[in-house]
Order: sequence, then C-alpha cells, then structure tokens
Amino acid sequence: MSSEEGLRPETSSGEKDRVRLINRFVGKRYEVLEFVGEGPLLSAFRSRDQQLNRIVTLKTLRSDYQNRPELVASLRTGFAETISLSHVAIARAYDVGEDEELTALYQAEEFVRGIDLRERIRRAAPFQLTAAVDIAITLAEALEYAHHRGIPHGDLCPQNVLIGPDGQAKLTGFGIAPTYARIAREDSTVLMRMAYYAAPDLVTSTSPSASADLYALAVILFEMLTGEAPFQGDNPVQIALRHAQEAPPAPRTVNQAIPRALEGVVLKGLAKRPQERYMSATALLEDLRQIREALRFGRSLAWSPLDAQETAPVAASATPTASSSVRVMPAPTATAAEAGRRVSQPVAPVAKAVHDERDSEEKTPPPRRTGGILLAINLTLFLALIGTVALVFNGIRPFLSPANEVIVPELRGKTFTEATAIANDRHFKLVKLAEEFLDDKPANVIYEQKELPGSKILEGKEVTVKVSRGPEMVPIPNVEEMTLDKAQKELEKIGLKVGEVTRRFDPLTGIGVVLEQLPRSDGVERRARGTKIDLTLSKGPEPAPTPEPTPRPTPEPKEPATGPVDDPSDLADTQLRTFRVPYKTPKDAQQHHVVIQIEDADGTHSGYDSTHGPGQSISVEVSGIGRPITIKLYDNDDLKAQTLAVKAK
Repeated sequence: MSSEEGLRPETSSGEKDRVRLINRFVGKRYEVLEFVGEGPLLSAFRSRDQQLNRIVTLKTLRSDYQNRPELVASLRTGFAETISLSHVAIARAYDVGEDEELTALYQAEEFVRGIDLRERIRRAAPFQLTAAVDIAITLAEALEYAHHRGIPHGDLCPQNVLIGPDGQAKLTGFGIAPTYARIAREDSTVLMRMAYYAAPDLVTSTSPSASADLYALAVILFEMLTGEAPFQGDNPVQIALRHAQEAPPAPRTVNQAIPRALEGVVLKGLAKRPQERYMSATALLEDLRQIREALRFGRSLAWSPLDAQETAPVAASATPTASSSVRVMPAPTATAAEAGRRVSQPVAPVAKAVHDERDSEEKTPPPRRTGGILLAINLTLFLALIGTVALVFNGIRPFLSPANEVIVPELRGKTFTEATAIANDRHFKLVKLAEEFLDDKPANVIYEQKELPGSKILEGKEVTVKVSRGPEMVPIPNVEEMTLDKAQKELEKIGLKVGEVTRRFDPLTGIGVVLEQLPRSDGVERRARGTKIDLTLSKGPEPAPTPEPTPRPTPEPKEPATGPVDDPSDLADTQLRTFRVPYKTPKDAQQHHVVIQIEDADGTHSGYDSTHGPGQSISVEVSGIGRPITIKLYDNDDLKAQTLAVKAK
C-alpha cells in the first residue's frame, strides 16, 4: 500500500485517473506504474522517479476536482508547506509540480510499503501496551517537529499513519486539511471521517491547530488500547455533539489491562477545553516516555497526569494577592501520589473567619496571650513526639513482624507486560536483565528467568529475566546472476536460507545461475533471520528435440562381392551403445539434483535427471550413438565427472 491518506475502493473518478495516467510520464519525470487507490481528495500511484531512479508515491488531485481553481490553489499551497518537513516519522515530500499537458497537480512523496493504522487497528486491536505507546511516541515526535515549525497537521487520523514491515510508523497527509474543509459540505464521507477525531474547539474555528492535533492523537491512542473510538454515532453531527458535550469514557472500563497512568494521558488529551489538555507535544512526550520506561523496567504506573490538575485550583486560590492583608503560611511539599489523594480545602471561609475575628477585636479588649502561647508550645511538643514515635516504629517494624514469602511463578513464554502485571499483583520486582534477538521467540517474550519457578523469595525482592527482541530483521540481498553455491553463501552470511529451488531453460544464462529470487531485493524489503528465499536456476539453452529413431531397413541379400571389403569401423558410427554410470551423493544434509548429459553423434541430450538425498548411491544406464561418446555428470549444477566413453556395456 502506498502513502495515500485514507485509501478507498476505486470510483469512476479513480478509473479515469488510472486510464489517464498509467504508463505516462507526469512532469516529464515520474513514470506512473500502478494505481494504488484514492482518498476523498487525491488519487495515489506507485511511480518511478526517472531522474533519481527511485520508487515514489505520486499524489494527484482527483479528476473530478481538476476544474476547480480554488481547490487547486489551496492544495498547491498545502503541498508547498510540506516540502520543508524532514523527519524520520514523517513521510518525506520530495517534489510538487503541475503537468499542463495532463492537467494534473501532483506531489511526489516517499513510498512507504505497508498498511495504514486503520487496518492495523481493525486486525489487532487492542494493542499490547508497549506497541500502542511506541506508536503514540512516534506520532508525538512527528507533531513536535512540525509544530515547532508552525505547521499543524489538521487531519490526524489512523488512515494517515502508515506502518512499515519493521513496525516503524510514519505520518502523512500534511497540508491537506484546509482543502478538505472546502469540500466537506459536498462529501459526507469527508465529514464522517473527520468527525471521529475533531476536537470540540474546531466547531468554532476550522483552522488546524496544535491543540486539536494532540486531541486527535489521544483519540487514536484510545482506539489502539480499546479497539473502538471514544465517541461514536450514526452521522457527523451526532458524533460532534458527543465530543462537545459528553465526558469521554474511561479506557479502563473497556480494557482493564490499561494502567492508571496511561489512562490519565488519554483522558487529559481528550479534555474539552484546550487549556486543560497538554500544552504541547513536548509535554505529552514526557509522560509517554515515562510510561514506556515504567513498562520496560516494571516500575509503578499508579500515578496519573490528572493528579496535578486536581490540586491546581487549590494552589491558585490559596495564593494571596498584593493587596491582601491575610498572611498564608506556605504549604509543605508532597509527592505526586500524595498530591493525587489531597482534598481541596476552602480558602474563602478561612479569610472570612479572620476578618470576623478582627471585627470582634475592635469591639472587645484584647485577651491575655499567655495561655495561648503555652498551648501552642505544648501542641508543638506533642506533635513532635508523635512524629518521633512514628519514625522509630517504622524503622523497627521489619524486625518485629516476619516478612511474607512469595512463590516465584513461571514467567517464561509470557510477555514482559504480562509478567509485570503478575509481579505487581504478587508484590515482587521484575527486572529485565538483557534483551537479545531470537529467531524462534516473538518480541517482548521472556525466554529465561534467573529465579526458578516454584522457589520462594521475600516480598519486594527482584526476579530477573531475559527478554526476546524477536527475530532480527535483515535486508534481502540480490543474489540474481550468481551460482547456487555463491547465492547460498551470500544468504547464509546474513542469516537467511535457501528455500525451494526450481529450474527452467534460459537461452542467455549458463547452467546453475540464479535467474530469479522470491522475495526480490529492492533495497527496502527486510525479513526476519531464518527466512527462506526461493530461487529459480537456469538449465541453460533448451536442447533441440532428439528425432525418433527409425528402424533400419533389412539389407537385401547380395551376391558375394568380388571387390575389397568395407572397413568395419565405418559401420560402427551408427551403433547404439549403453554404459553404466555409478555415483554417490555427498553427505551434506541437502538434496542433490543429479543430471547426466550425453554428447554423441546425434548431439547433446539428457540421459538422466533426478533428485536424491545426501549419501545416496545410484547406478544409471545411459545410451549413445556412434563414437566418440562423452558423458558428463552434474550435481546441483556443478560438474562432478566427465569421461570419454570407450567400452560399452
């Protein structure tokens, strides 16, 4: 699939574009090879850049919009803005231009092989926590880069996120949102697609904004974690009203495996008012990276970014103004967890009580202060004593009560995320000791644990494990035009294997040379180590068919010759001779394709062609006409024996 935003099945407009552009050169540079699909606004084609000899995605305005100058101008402006974006998480825009002959406005963009996130969610949601967080971090990094350059996306949705074979996400579709806004009233599919991800503030302002991008990213993260959108409806208006009026559902009500911290990130991103969301993609990245580290190393995720918001109004109301006559003592600092449990205390009544007390002081004589001072001193000493006792008790408590023991569970075969949940439930620490590439273990799966299952440890102690990084992905080399032995060595050098080997005749390629490989090498395709590459080998030029032998006429009896007798060697040139050829295949754990070729008076032909296992002995009878007769034996296209046959069987 190409890097086109939200591809749909081909329509009549797409069919016109395909007929109009396939096998043509756009801008005298891009050879259009294949129609990939179309979105609400653009058609996409896999094309070849003839100048730089690379495959690109060529996006063109659909033919039914080509005659609308305002759309062409808007899209041209949007395309031009994206040229400056160069980030590993953004599909790179190479070129923008117009072909007057084909009446086509086009953009050449990086070709991304893979599927879009919409299809990935349909197939695999809910995602593993680490996978969802990794994709969210990649998108937030792309937005951070673009926002710092003053370029919001405006149409962030799963259709605009492409997932490559290696799992790398790339964001596409920059610069198209303003043009979408122009056709939204005409095309209900555009409104419906945008409604799921549109922030409530877009109702009053249709201009793309950084805050609206972060809201859309929170919707996408909700979908990856639960498999469904937070707000749904039968039409765009109904969905938009729910975005504006209803509180978003808590993700943990749909998927209980979501930790509190990650749920807090989603809900903060889905806040109705922009000032209650993340102020920037950088702020969002800080929380997402902290969650990724916690998932990786088994740290607590019981905190939430919403905890700080709950205490913010209290701090604001407790801050005195310059004209206030009430002195407020500074509050002691607390941890984030304690702040989350804090209850807001009313401040205004306290100030009112102070003023009431002052009013009463004006009417009555001041009381004696000696008793109040003594009471304050005694209360202070009492609180200090309680604090000291509590500290001493906490220090000696581990020695007064026996520690609980934990039975170490079997963690091998489980994902690190699943094992972390088990560790938190049973009160021990899970520590990742190492990560290695393993061909036979999926990524993020534990393959070794130091503490044996069934053994006992104290609560809070560490259990160390080793985690697989999955099969190592390696680029596929080009082994075409190599011999089988050389191709096998080239593949094995990077961890790939030779798969099925087939053969066919080829008039231009020597025997045993690789004609074709599957999958092919394009410089981009990567496969896991251990993947088998199928090869097609040449059998050389196809030999001319051997004519059917015709029976020799029975010589008529002749009278005894009175002249000289013919030389017997002249009569032997057409005689059929049979020979036995013995051979034993090597013991090397591979199949052997054995071919025996005969060169005789009728030319070159095959006397034997079969496949044998390793270490197998064979004995073959072959025949030839006339003399001399040459016999050649090939094993896997390597010449193993050649003899000039003299003595027939």
